[in-house]
Amino acid sequence: KEHRGSFKLSYYNEYKSYLRKMKVAVILCDGNEKWIDVIDNICQSTLNINGDINLIYFKSYDGEIPTLDCLKGFKGLVVMGSKHSVNEELPWMLALEKLISSLDQSINVMGLCFGHQLICKAFGSKIGKTEHGFIFGSANIKFDMDAIPKSIKEVLKPHISDDKLTLKLLESHGDQVVEPGPGIVTIASSQSCKHEFMLIKNHILTMQGHPDLTKDLMMTKIWPAILNRGLVKEDDRRRNQWKSRCRTGRYRLVESSR
Repeated sequence: KEHRGSFKLSYYNEYKSYLRKMKVAVILCDGNEKWIDVIDNICQSTLNINGDINLIYFKSYDGEIPTLDCLKGFKGLVVMGSKHSVNEELPWMLALEKLISSLDQSINVMGLCFGHQLICKAFGSKIGKTEHGFIFGSANIKFDMDAIPKSIKEVLKPHISDDKLTLKLLESHGDQVVEPGPGIVTIASSQSCKHEFMLIKNHILTMQGHPDLTKDLMMTKIWPAILNRGLVKEDDRRRNQWKSRCRTGRYRLVESSR
């Protein structure tokens, strides 16, 4: 009886701890099997560093789009990356755009890569092909600190080089924001992408890069798909150079013509 009571107390304390944690909705946008075994680790290591957040997953590609009522009590929502283009305008993408544009400022929103583009599109931005072809690698991103509100600046500052106001992020994309919608502020850019970080209504932050991915994941999960889809049309010697640079950390930016 004493053991059973201790178990119940332990379970109750864990449940109370669970309820106290901040809830964040993670909108998954790619159902490819290659991500199944790693997606939770990716999200936990990127979004839940201190272990004080409950991540609730929604498979938007399967039609799991949360309603506004469902999101009551949530403090944040993150839209992840995808192999898709937002310009495909699949039914689940349009439903997700409608949801995003309906959220009030009680929920902080973040978009990564595909999520960045979809959120910006929901607020009137034009999404198109990059000027340099498919981008794969790391980019040095330059911030305009004068355009960043103090609350956002405090979050970003520990990750930005003080002398050059730059941040290096991994990137993999063929589309990008080419014309921001009304009221959307560009707060960072790079050599390959004019609109790297975007701020919308002071509670939505989006970025073209991948703070969620590592070099190993880029090379094992994304690089083979890029080759198979013919997004890179260089010879094998160039491909091996790119792979070597990415693995050794010397990789800067890959720009290849379609």
